[in-house]
Amino acid sequence: MHGILEGNSFHIAAREYFRLLNRGYPEKRSRRLVADHYSLNKHQRTALYRGIFPDRVNERRIRKRVSGEGIHGNILMVDLFNTLLLIINYLYGRNVFIATDLFFRDDGENFSRFDNQQFYTDAFRMIGDSIVSLSPHKTLFIIDAGPRPGYPPFLQDPRQIRQQLGISPDTVELTITKKVDKELINAQKETIATSDSRILDRCPGRTFDLAAYALSHSFSPRVPDLHSIVYDSLKMNSDKDL
Repeated sequence: MHGILEGNSFHIAAREYFRLLNRGYPEKRSRRLVADHYSLNKHQRTALYRGIFPDRVNERRIRKRVSGEGIHGNILMVDLFNTLLLIINYLYGRNVFIATDLFFRDDGENFSRFDNQQFYTDAFRMIGDSIVSLSPHKTLFIIDAGPRPGYPPFLQDPRQIRQQLGISPDTVELTITKKVDKELINAQKETIATSDSRILDRCPGRTFDLAAYALSHSFSPRVPDLHSIVYDSLKMNSDKDL
C-alpha cells in the first residue's frame, strides 16, 4: 500500500499543501482544496493531515527530538498504545511514513480492526528489544485506561504486558490512567516517546521516536519520506535560483 504515497501526483499535492501551510492559509480548507484538485484517495488525504506540517512546527518538534544515543542512562516515558499501534500498522502493511517533523506516522485512523494476535506479540517483543538496546536508567510505560473494544484484554493487565515486553521488572514501571496526555505533557525530566502531535507540541522536554527506532532495530523499513518530498524540492528550487 505504500506505493500510493510515491506517485508524482501525490508528491505535487504534498508540496502544494506544504506551501499553502507556510503561507498561513487555513489547514483544513487548504487540505481539501489540494486533495480535491489532485483527486487524492482517503489514504493520501490522511497522509497530508498526519504527515505534513508547516516549517515552524517542524522546526520546533525537531529541536526537541533526540536520537537513540540520548536515551542511555536517562528516564524514558513511553506512550505505549501510540507506539504499539504504529508498529502493528506497519506489520499489517498499512501506510507508515516519515512526516515532515521526522517522526514516523501512520494512517491507522482509517482502520479499526487489530485482530492478529501474533502482531501484538511481535510488536511488544520489538519494543522490549529496543528498550534493552537503548539502555535507559528506567522506562515508564503510560497506558490508556479507556475502553478499547476489539483489542486484546491483556492490554489492561500490567502483569501480562510485562511478560509481553520481556524486560527486567527492576527497570520498568507501568501506569494505567485515563489521562495519558496529561501524564506525558507534565513530565519534566523524562524523555517522552510518542508520535502524538499534541503531546509533542505541549511537552516541555526531550522527545524520542521509539516506534521508528523499534522498526529500524528489527527491519530496514522502507517507508515514504514526506520530509524529503517537500524539503528536497525546496532545496532544488533554491539551488536553481543561485
